[in-house]
Amino acid sequence: MIDRFYRQIITIKRKTLTDDGGGAKAENWATLKTIKGLIVQNSGNERRVNEKKTETSSHTLICTKTDIKAVDRIEYNGSVYEVLPVDNPLEMNHHMEVDLQLIR
Repeated sequence: MIDRFYRQIITIKRKTLTDDGGGAKAENWATLKTIKGLIVQNSGNERRVNEKKTETSSHTLICTKTDIKAVDRIEYNGSVYEVLPVDNPLEMNHHMEVDLQLIR
């Protein structure tokens, strides 16, 4: 099975808003969970669609089915990735393929 390749320890973070004491909301990234998975590098580039610049994914996370949303972030080995579309291939609930864009 593919899950034997899931050796990387990956942290899923979700944005939370907290009161900053002055009436505004502060944005924080809280750890949602830690999973095992595999992050592979794609070509990653930019392209224009209808005169708008769009970024394509730079990496793909492959993992077992879990709670990951397109508003989350992934942290692995000091790098932070923005989660792009999440795919459950063929709706088989076997594994997920999550497109990522490297932030830093």
